[in-house]
Amino acid sequence: MRFAVKGWPAMKANNTMNSINEEKLANARLIASAPDLLTALQAMLPIFDAFTQDELSVTTIDEAIALLPQARTAIARATGNTTP
Repeated sequence: MRFAVKGWPAMKANNTMNSINEEKLANARLIASAPDLLTALQAMLPIFDAFTQDELSVTTIDEAIALLPQARTAIARATGNTTP
């Protein structure tokens, strides 16, 4: 058996490094997408407020629908998906 890091078998060390690299990549994607996520949430907040206050109108619903692509794109960027 070949040993790699502090007595761990090479395969276990490689799996651990892959997990660490995947986590770092996920964190980087989330950090990079934070401005998009914030913008999408800020745009949707008035719509959610209207919903909770029973003040929804056709205009408010249309505004919400228009914001969905922005929200989906921000989420896709945060999760690393190529298509929203």
